[in-house]
Amino acid sequence: MGDIAALLNDLFGLTVSETGIKIVAAIIAAIFGPVIFYYLRKIWRWLTTCRRNSKKLKRALDAVESQEGLWLAIPVKRADRITNDAPNGYDVTTIANLKGGVGKTTLAANLIGHCAVQRTHPGDSVLGIDFDYQGSLTSMALPNFTKHSADDKDSRAGQLIFGDLDAA
Repeated sequence: MGDIAALLNDLFGLTVSETGIKIVAAIIAAIFGPVIFYYLRKIWRWLTTCRRNSKKLKRALDAVESQEGLWLAIPVKRADRITNDAPNGYDVTTIANLKGGVGKTTLAANLIGHCAVQRTHPGDSVLGIDFDYQGSLTSMALPNFTKHSADDKDSRAGQLIFGDLDAA
C-alpha cells in the first residue's frame, strides 16, 4: 500500500493514508466488479459456444473424410409410409414441412408433372391441391391462370372441386 500512496503523491501531489487507499480500492471493486464479472461471463459463454461448434465441425469433417457423406453422419429417422392408399384405389401423397423455403412447392410441381407424364391408363388424371395461401403451385402448374378475388368468383381449383368446370 505504501507504493500506491507514494505514486499518488508523486503524480497528483495527494497525501493518502492506507485506510483511504483501502476505501478507494473497495469503491473501485464495487463499481467495476459487476462489470468485469459480466464480461467474464460473456467470454465464458462465447468460449463454450466455440467449443460446441468445433465439436460439430469435427464430426462433420470426420463424416466427409470417412466417405459416409455429411448427410449420412447423423442417422435420419424414416417415415413408416410416404404414400397412403386412399379409398377407391387412389394414391395420396402429402408433402409438408413447417419450415419455409425447403422446396415443398417445387417438389410437388415436379411430382405432379412426373405422375401426369407417366399415367398408365388414358383416363387417369392427376390432381394437385395447393393449400399455400400464395398459390405458388397453381401459378407453376397453370401459367395462364389469373387469380380472382373471393367476391368475384371461385378459383379454378374451387370450380373443379365443386364440379363447375370440367378437367380438360
